[in-house]
Amino acid sequence: MGPVEYFEVNHNVVLDLLGALWYSTHIAVVLGFTLFLWWSQRRSAQNERPTGDLARFLWGFLALNLVGFTIQVLFPVAPPWYISEFGNVMPGPGTLGDPAGLARVDALFGGGYFAGIYGQASYVFGAMPSLHVAYPVWIALNTRSAWGRVLGWSYASAMAFFAVYLTHHYILDVLAGAAISTTVYVLFRTTALGKVPQGIYQWLAAQFLVAKSKSISLAEIFSPTNSELLH
Repeated sequence: MGPVEYFEVNHNVVLDLLGALWYSTHIAVVLGFTLFLWWSQRRSAQNERPTGDLARFLWGFLALNLVGFTIQVLFPVAPPWYISEFGNVMPGPGTLGDPAGLARVDALFGGGYFAGIYGQASYVFGAMPSLHVAYPVWIALNTRSAWGRVLGWSYASAMAFFAVYLTHHYILDVLAGAAISTTVYVLFRTTALGKVPQGIYQWLAAQFLVAKSKSISLAEIFSPTNSELLH
């Protein structure tokens, strides 16, 4: 018996409620962290050169989503709840999503909130990688302060737990989501990809935010002799 099978028969109302709340925040937290980076950049803009954290975060977030969605489409993987309900069989026509463990919360309140959300999902086999986990890992990797890292990784760890607890993902799906975010982060920090977001920002600023006589081209932005523009 694996973790998913264990939690299917060993669960409690406290974890169900906490899991429902936690699992519903993955988009809101990304938006909140984006606003925080924007606010931080605005504060430092008058006295310092832009750090590029906001641009790297957003472009990296776009990249990890493109990679994640591409994998889900090219290599469809069934979520745990599908295996439990239907077994290892091909889906029939019109197969829709399922709230899985979140159905217990619907039953607790006598409603159909999560059933309505997941029941409308037209693409069922997107379990690998878990973007529910990839998003908070991406946030944790992009935090800078010590407390930010503690909060970020605590949030990501809890999301990984609830992804399995609620039978939406296997552990392998969780690891794949974390691996994609980590890979994108490393590439943006250690390779030429990291120059792209800040380079585009500098080019746009030169075109629209400074005098026309000072405008520069993309070729000048990415020229090795103008490396200071990319930091």
